[in-house]
Amino acid sequence: MNTTSAKNPFVVGQWVRGEKFFGREDVIAELLFGPRQALWIAALRRMGKTSLLREVERRVLQSGETAFLPLYWDLEGAIDDATLRESLLAALDETASGLRAAPSWENLSTPEALRQIQQEAKAQQRTLLLLCDEAEALLAVAQNDPHLLARLRRALQSSGNVRCTLTATRRLAKLETLDEAGTSPFLHGFAPPLYLSPLLEAEIQPLLAQASFSLETRKELYQRSGGHPFVLQLLAKRALEYNGVAEAYEHLQHDETLHNFFTVDFNTLSPEEKLLLQQCAQSEGVSLSMTANTNARMALQTLLALGLVCERENAFHLRLPLFKDWLHRQRQSAATQQINPQQGLQPKERVGPYEILQELARGGMGVVYCARDVNLQRLAAVKVLRLELLGDEQHRARFLAEARAASLFHHPHVATIYAIEFKGETPCLCMEYVEGQRLDQWAKSAPRAFAEKLEIARQLASALLAAHNLKLVHRDLKPGNVMVRADGVAKLLDFGIARRLASATRLTHTGQILGTLAYMSPEQASNLETDARSDVFSFGVVLYELFTSQLPFTGENELALAYSLVNENPPGPETINPSLPHALSELILRMLAKLPHLRPQDTKEVLQILEEAKGH
Repeated sequence: MNTTSAKNPFVVGQWVRGEKFFGREDVIAELLFGPRQALWIAALRRMGKTSLLREVERRVLQSGETAFLPLYWDLEGAIDDATLRESLLAALDETASGLRAAPSWENLSTPEALRQIQQEAKAQQRTLLLLCDEAEALLAVAQNDPHLLARLRRALQSSGNVRCTLTATRRLAKLETLDEAGTSPFLHGFAPPLYLSPLLEAEIQPLLAQASFSLETRKELYQRSGGHPFVLQLLAKRALEYNGVAEAYEHLQHDETLHNFFTVDFNTLSPEEKLLLQQCAQSEGVSLSMTANTNARMALQTLLALGLVCERENAFHLRLPLFKDWLHRQRQSAATQQINPQQGLQPKERVGPYEILQELARGGMGVVYCARDVNLQRLAAVKVLRLELLGDEQHRARFLAEARAASLFHHPHVATIYAIEFKGETPCLCMEYVEGQRLDQWAKSAPRAFAEKLEIARQLASALLAAHNLKLVHRDLKPGNVMVRADGVAKLLDFGIARRLASATRLTHTGQILGTLAYMSPEQASNLETDARSDVFSFGVVLYELFTSQLPFTGENELALAYSLVNENPPGPETINPSLPHALSELILRMLAKLPHLRPQDTKEVLQILEEAKGH
């Protein structure tokens, strides 16, 4: 190939715009003209977030577009109101939009200064286009002054003449764990995020045309870089310097700066996502049929959106060969430190006083066995962590938190926790064995009168109310976690992802969504902070299905279903089942409100209306 160039045209390690900016036309259109006024653009490091915002600012300013008043605001380094205000005033000093700060603004808070800017835009009959870069700085702001975060949210989202875009990695989701009690979570207006994926092959052609690469070389550069803008520019730059792609690639295999980027990106992922990437690296791809649960399938979709995997021939593969090489090295270096999980429990095997009889079920986090307590001569259910996750300390911690929380809770309609036993280093949760049918099986196994269904609903509502009063949240409410005995007694199972609301430690890793998607609240499906109101939503889905035999939200795949949860409203239950009391139908719809503050705030009101419906 002819690569002679007086000057290397490829830009590495700094933001670009204008003639050096390539692709992203769909993202820019969404940012400027999409239906959402508030947008969070999430991406891995070095994916071009800053370049995107700078290019949007440039285009608006140079096009003479009078509808927008753009302001690029770099939040990096902000930790409190003073540093936030300083960065905002610096943005005003640097912008070419004509916006300027008055001297008196030095004495304003950041939200007050933002309102002054909004008023200036309104006076010009223009929409303020606020482009907020490095928004992860808000995590430090939230820790130092959570009240400020709430006021900032209102300033950014309460006005109709503001379009606000935040760019950050998925670490920004931690904001939901830091919000001041009683305020709306900061990211509710910005989520779900719009992921900034790698460049398409067609998008990189103008970029690579800056050098005289052959078509074959361009294809090789794209394949070896996976379309990752930083890796692509770096590989192309080195290809010119080393006069060949293979030599440049070999050099990058030992590039410590690149390895550091991979390490940081990998550490932002959930345990489920890390596991799937390792599986992709060790095999010829991972198919949806190979994944065990909804969480794994959603994790694959997230990895696809982030650009870490690609889909071909009905399987997911690692998109970036250099990242695959890095994963192999990480696995080799950590091989001696990994925990080799034991085989599943076998019949006759003992866990403390519990003798294993048979495996009952596998869930997103654990495997459940039927066992016999040899001392008390009673049946019990024994739950252990999923074997492939036993090496993950975070799952161990969550498992033990489950046991501590649930063991303090006793209720006639909740399965009782007996003890925690250990098999080697593996913790096992031993609990009441409930013989009966899952709620969905029970509802379909025979014609069920309204009164029967209402009684089951009432029992579950009483259990949830008692749990919420103890600041326990279930977070995985679904028919599969409700057992109905032959005598009509319902038992709520698996506070497997319950947590104490007062706990200062959040054990769920950012980015990992727990629970079954069809029953998740919008905030849970968007991976935001959840509380008792999330249980109210999930319980609403359970009731909707129980009384109508239909799910309120559906979709052909996980992404379509998640969109339905977050954006679509279901038909009223009484339009499907006209015999339902109007008050009950209205209650269920309120339980399914998208915004938590519009739902019943706990199950007390739910239980009251269920009690009143007895006379129907």
